[in-house]
Amino acid sequence: MKFLIRVIGVTIVFFICYIIAGLLTNVPSGTDTDTEASFILFLLHCLLLALFLSLIIRNSHWSGIKLILGLLFFVYGIMTFMSLIEASFFMTNIPAEIIPQLWLMGAVVVVISVPLAVLIHGKATVKGSDNGIHNHHNFSVKEWVWKTVVIILSYLVIYFVFGYYIAWQSAELREFYGSTELVPFFPHLWNVAIETTLIPFQVLRAVLWMLFAMPLIWMLKGGAVRIAIITGFSISVIHSTQLLLPNPYMPETIRHLHLLETSTSMFLFGLLLGLLLHRPKVS
Repeated sequence: MKFLIRVIGVTIVFFICYIIAGLLTNVPSGTDTDTEASFILFLLHCLLLALFLSLIIRNSHWSGIKLILGLLFFVYGIMTFMSLIEASFFMTNIPAEIIPQLWLMGAVVVVISVPLAVLIHGKATVKGSDNGIHNHHNFSVKEWVWKTVVIILSYLVIYFVFGYYIAWQSAELREFYGSTELVPFFPHLWNVAIETTLIPFQVLRAVLWMLFAMPLIWMLKGGAVRIAIITGFSISVIHSTQLLLPNPYMPETIRHLHLLETSTSMFLFGLLLGLLLHRPKVS
């Protein structure tokens, strides 16, 4: 019951933070005429963020400023940074003057909500048992190299397979991104490789996903499987749930397709990150 009350408290914090961010920026709201449905989706968005942020805090062996800084890096990176660099790459219909406002809006929400969430869950001060030193195995240079290569290759496979078979099958989505023809998967991938810079861009994003996920994985308690599951769900929800919200730059059908695509693919990729980057305790 205490956990539920705290989740509700964090939900209210997110709700207020978005209002404050909206007042400080000039980001236009969605174009949906059903304001009641939009409000319910907004509440659901805040609730999902609060729930998974709370689960992370509850399952973290970090506390105090170390926990706050780790969560700030993770949440802003996953929710805002990774979303906006991809939006800037694909969505040329977003006015240039709006992009900085979106960066600011995300920063305002995260910088206020994360410390308050940690405070609500009673982990704002360092616990006596958390001295920042834990007996974990540190990866060697060789381990870092092969893990990074596996993460990059796995992300490319997951990204293009889920993107092609879930999102790209829609004629409306292809038209939205300036294409009409649906070609088989491998010719499509070949065209992407020779005609665009999407593959090197996604290689960069794979490395960034890894960097932003590290604090989350290393702060979590438990074994590799438990950490992988929490990581998968957390990355999937925190990154994808904003696609629930109407916006003037992406039609509803496109949003829903990307929501299905990213929530499933990022859960799978998050599982992989948790398994590969988990640092087992030294016996």
